[in-house]
Amino acid sequence: MLMTVVGLAQLSAQDSPATAVQKFHESAKINDERVKIFLELEAKAESGDLEALRQVGEYYHFGRFPVMKDPEKAKILWTKGASLGSEDCASSMHLHAYPNSNETEIIIEKTKWRIIQLLIRQSKSPRRQSEIERPGDISGSSFEEAKSRARSFLSATSIAPASTKSSANPSVKFQLPNLSSVNDANALRTDLLTEFRKAQGPIYNNQENASESHVAAYAAIAYKIKTLQEKGLDNLPAPSSKKTSYNEAAERKIYDLQSQLRNMDIKTRAPFNRKDTNNAQVFLDRYRDLLDTIERGL
Repeated sequence: MLMTVVGLAQLSAQDSPATAVQKFHESAKINDERVKIFLELEAKAESGDLEALRQVGEYYHFGRFPVMKDPEKAKILWTKGASLGSEDCASSMHLHAYPNSNETEIIIEKTKWRIIQLLIRQSKSPRRQSEIERPGDISGSSFEEAKSRARSFLSATSIAPASTKSSANPSVKFQLPNLSSVNDANALRTDLLTEFRKAQGPIYNNQENASESHVAAYAAIAYKIKTLQEKGLDNLPAPSSKKTSYNEAAERKIYDLQSQLRNMDIKTRAPFNRKDTNNAQVFLDRYRDLLDTIERGL
């Protein structure tokens, strides 16, 4: 038995003999083809192969020979697969990772993985997007929590779910208007501030738990502010007073305000929190300071 365990540990590079004892079934042998098949799948899973991650997860979840049953290991593998874009791994989490229960936390987690599965599918077929409907076994508040957790999970991956993509890149692109004068720039700032104040409240109060409609409204104004930051700071508007020069202190203040505005973090993708709304508010305030300095000097 000891020689068999040592041999299996050598074949499975990440395992020590002690780990192999806990991992492999006591009757597993090096020359068993089922062992070789598993080890080949495991190597593919380690390299990020999505189908292998799903299959190896099933080995551990069901205790399929040659490994012992280990549901937690299965969850780790399926979660990794989902983070890499596997719809099937997300489905496995939804179907197998949690017991049948009416307990709120379990229902939220199961629903979260179902939402992740659907968002991954939509990210691959953007033309087939549809609103995710609330299942009959979950309350409205718990469904919103499940959606928030799904968005948080995907935001930490390279996967951009359809709802996040549309938030960052609205279907109607915002075109920065002509900002040749301070009056033009102030008019734009007033419009942005009005829209921002309407969208800010639900995000500030509910943060990651805000509804999809509130998230979309905030993402739209954040996108406009981001566009101003990226395209509206290079060519400064002209003052209405036809001022043609500034003293050294005014020039330094204008330069410093431009630098501060360029370096601010304006987030355009969900989930949003209070820090994000505060950053956007500070940007609009600093932009006002910039326009005032351009108009009046010091």
